[in-house]
Amino acid sequence: MSDTPYLWRRIVRELRQDLETRRLPAGAKYYSLAEICSKYGVSAITVRRAFNELEQEGLIQKRRFQGTFVRRREAALPVTLVVSEAMLSHPSIIPPRHYFWSEIMRGVSDVAQEHNVSLETRSGLFYRPSLRGLNLIIVDNGDLRREALQDLAAHNTVVFAHGYAPNPWATIVRTDFRKGTLLAIKHLFGLGRRRIGYITGLISNPWLTSRFDGYWTVMHRDRKLWDWDLVAETISDDAEATFAAMQRLLNQRNPPTAIFATNDAKALHVLEYCRMNGIRVPQDLSVIGFDNIPEAAQADPPLTTINTQLHKLGQLAMRTLLRYIARGKKHEDILVAPELVVRASTKVLSRSRVR
Repeated sequence: MSDTPYLWRRIVRELRQDLETRRLPAGAKYYSLAEICSKYGVSAITVRRAFNELEQEGLIQKRRFQGTFVRRREAALPVTLVVSEAMLSHPSIIPPRHYFWSEIMRGVSDVAQEHNVSLETRSGLFYRPSLRGLNLIIVDNGDLRREALQDLAAHNTVVFAHGYAPNPWATIVRTDFRKGTLLAIKHLFGLGRRRIGYITGLISNPWLTSRFDGYWTVMHRDRKLWDWDLVAETISDDAEATFAAMQRLLNQRNPPTAIFATNDAKALHVLEYCRMNGIRVPQDLSVIGFDNIPEAAQADPPLTTINTQLHKLGQLAMRTLLRYIARGKKHEDILVAPELVVRASTKVLSRSRVR
């Protein structure tokens, strides 16, 4: 038989079935490369490709100068990814397509596939004191009381993913929101924008406190730049609330030359307000958001924003959990560094408008 395209796949399929049927013990010597070449009448290149596939699946092991041996395939490691019902359903937190948790889940799944992890996803965790010995990644903990979370962390291997502060009883992997704001404001400073409006939800909201701290830190370095009139709090992310904030900021005697919004939903409403009122972005007003949701790249103009690295956060959460399973649990606050994504909504301020 001469080699034909994809014949190696047939060989893989039949050898896989052979291994499952004969149930050879781990360490038993398997067919040699020459034996398979002879059996199928194919070249060594084809058989090597088939053997490489079986080795990647963990079914065989090639040993140099010794041959091919059966490898015991370990059972998949069970891990449960728990997403709170609040995170799945809260309209003011989740953009369309549940962007936040789905990006985290994508990162978790990528690492799970690399390490033979059997991943189960649940929405909401029904706590029972009898839950013991589980491997858990919990995305947002809004469903459970503190006492239940403490008990889970004490008797299971748990990593929390996505949050606004260190976790007092278990490891958390979270985005450094303060650093993200520093990146945004420093970017605007680099463009000559000094009068920077800040549109946010309630500053007392723990998800937003660290962002305001980043804004305050940069603006307060030069006392001449700090102005409470540049800060506009809103009670919602809807367009009406953002429009009202924009009207108040721009009606000042010395209006801002840039707007930083603490999430992309608000920033997109800022762009809409500018279109409706003949304000050119970025010539008259630079605009920057936070989160890098898919809609940001599709905006007109495309929105400069902060990528909170949720996919990377999910990957790191899973790798951290696997490390704890192998070497024992720790208590860590792991910060993921965000990245500035520069698009067309920010631009150097012309000299005639420098303030």
